[in-house]
Amino acid sequence: SSKQGLHQILQETQNHSVYIQSDEFAEWLKSSNKDPSKAAVLEYLMQIYSKGLRMINPGRAITNNYTPIQNPRLSIFATTTAESILTAINKKSAEMGAYNRWVIFVAPQIIPIKNYERKNYEPSKDIIQFIKWLVELKPLSISMQNAFETFISYDQKYAEPIKQKDALLGARLSEQAIKMA
Repeated sequence: SSKQGLHQILQETQNHSVYIQSDEFAEWLKSSNKDPSKAAVLEYLMQIYSKGLRMINPGRAITNNYTPIQNPRLSIFATTTAESILTAINKKSAEMGAYNRWVIFVAPQIIPIKNYERKNYEPSKDIIQFIKWLVELKPLSISMQNAFETFISYDQKYAEPIKQKDALLGARLSEQAIKMA
């Protein structure tokens, strides 16, 4: 219910990694529009997301001393209805960049019938070649001396070819390349 509380949860884990499961997340988002402490939590969630490879600190508090956390990792698995999320979305949160930090999966209206039979799946040649290309990539060290040039280079070399195979994944990687730069 507070950014200090969220920080404390991260602080108490050994690897500063937290996985939260939330039901009716949209209801919490709606209340964050009216409640300043919940709005501060949403803002801190975005800071954690943006500083996954850096240091985070919730700031000063009267009663507790919070230690900075290096490389925080936070995942939220939330469920809600489409109607709830649409009423929770507001312009202020969108302008702050809250919504581009989420991956949204829309569940079908009708639950599919469970299949107990084994299925034979034959991957296409394109998929096999794509996976082979990914596996053969060497670890990279990126210098941030020339951030824009680095972004262009890596975007052209990696994100754009992936975008040709999978537009959504490629666009997400391109967004990450911009953030790194």
